[in-house]
Amino acid sequence: MAAQPKEERMTRYPTLFLTERGQRHQAAALRAAPPELEVVVLRQPDRNSLLAHLRDAAFLITERSSRVDGEMVLGRPEAKTDRPAGLAGPRH
Repeated sequence: MAAQPKEERMTRYPTLFLTERGQRHQAAALRAAPPELEVVVLRQPDRNSLLAHLRDAAFLITERSSRVDGEMVLGRPEAKTDRPAGLAGPRH
């Protein structure tokens, strides 16, 4: 009897994507995201919501014009930051 192949599991990375763009652009960004990223999109979140979501994020991608401050970065030291966003799809 032949051994059955092991099911390969893709590692998924919780990713927080901050944007001020509308739903059409958000959808395009999500379609362009690599399958390894488990993306949560927040559009103009209040500070408390933003900090709560950052606790679980492995990556932070932001298109916001607001600054990323020390509390946001130090609250999740293993998170990586990228600005401007690498998930943005084609501009329409």
